Amino acid sequence: MSEVPAQRRASDRISRWVGFDLAGQAYALPILRVREVLPAPVVEPVPGAPAEILGLINLRGRILTVIDLRQRLGLAPARGERYAVMVIDGGGEWLGLRVDAVCELRSVVAQAVQEAPRVPPPAGFRLCGVVLRDGQWLHLLDLEGLPS
Repeated sequence: MSEVPAQRRASDRISRWVGFDLAGQAYALPILRVREVLPAPVVEPVPGAPAEILGLINLRGRILTVIDLRQRLGLAPARGERYAVMVIDGGGEWLGLRVDAVCELRSVVAQAVQEAPRVPPPAGFRLCGVVLRDGQWLHLLDLEGLPS
């Protein structure tokens, strides 16, 4: 498969994504779903919650559930204390997604997006496609009915 061409044509459709890392892999969410990024906020655990629910944070008076995106996607548990929480609009309700690091805003040319592998996604996520960029795969995620 070929890499994304360095030059774009004026007619190319471009979408914007917020890139982040999980377990050494590159992912991205649509920029319009990301409200803000918090560097390592204190998360209050919720007794009896499923393992992927890390707990709650208070964001300027708004209580948000924080989900461990590694666990939700079936990746290896995090080792280390460095992380960020992406505050996303999960379909009318804001949620926090714990990620290893938020990298950058990425522009993706629609023609460069390749079909995603046909595997059942974890609840609430859909793999929109993949893009080969600078020798690394970028997994484009979308949220669909993500439960809190």
